[in-house]
Amino acid sequence: MKLFIQRACVVYGCLALLASTTWLVVSWFFEPALPASPGPVLVPLGIHGLILTLTFQPFVGPEPFWSPVWRISPRRRMWARSALACAAILCVGSAIWCVVLTRESHDEDLIVRAAILTIASLAILSSLYIVLHWAFRPENLFSESFIEFASNPLGYLLIRLMRR
Repeated sequence: MKLFIQRACVVYGCLALLASTTWLVVSWFFEPALPASPGPVLVPLGIHGLILTLTFQPFVGPEPFWSPVWRISPRRRMWARSALACAAILCVGSAIWCVVLTRESHDEDLIVRAAILTIASLAILSSLYIVLHWAFRPENLFSESFIEFASNPLGYLLIRLMRR
């Protein structure tokens, strides 16, 4: 059952990544169409939230709860880190662009488009993380200190400051 859940999460992450990337490209080149009601958005958002909750569920124990779905190699580790870094840069860049447009532009259509692109880039980042998390395990991709920082950035910084 564990292997089925792992593989299902990897497949979901791949499909969500494909859908998010398609959404970003379509929104970039064409006028984005907003749904008439929130219903069509809530179902995929609920499924994505459920998978993210399952992904970030902490496990406490001496042994890892699950093993990687894909075999990890130095090349795959490099590609996974690079893809995640590119997705994070895209997400932060589109968020900054959205903030600048909101402050400087009075064109409501452009502001809506920027917000949609920011949400799409966030969906790309979270979908890619779901794939990498379930496929490789974070312990195989990142150092222990990075995982500790990413799990609780504020707590990590406060502890570091208090130790000085």
